[in-house]
Amino acid sequence: MNTEMIYTVWGVLAGALFICLLAWVSITDATKRIIPNWAVLIMLIIGILNTVIAAISSLAWWWYPAGIMIALPFLLLWLRGKMGAGDTKLMLVCGLFLGLQASLLMAGLMLVILLIIAAYLYAKQMSLKMQVPLGPVIALACSCMVVASMVFST
Repeated sequence: MNTEMIYTVWGVLAGALFICLLAWVSITDATKRIIPNWAVLIMLIIGILNTVIAAISSLAWWWYPAGIMIALPFLLLWLRGKMGAGDTKLMLVCGLFLGLQASLLMAGLMLVILLIIAAYLYAKQMSLKMQVPLGPVIALACSCMVVASMVFST
């Protein structure tokens, strides 16, 4: 088996596992308002393995750790008490797994999803100050990017 094939097989298996973990995180955050540390830890390990396998496959591995930068605004918001630590950790591992380019696209997709939620709340005359769990929004945007990267890489 050549390294390109190993990277492709790894990408499909890791992507499927990552989406399952995102579903777990999404459901838990929506119901209990907490993001499980175990899920984040497993996602971190998958992201690190993704980087290592990209490096072994002679691909541009540095895009993956550069994706962590997507979590910087969330870190600043967490430090100011405006966001939960779980959301920040989730953004960090999503950025590591996706890499910089896909993470930036994920952030744009998250903004679109949040605008749709805000429009819905406004139409229902609900307060826009209510706390919306970000875990499902992050999970949906990241899952879309994982699927898109699988579809467009073939």
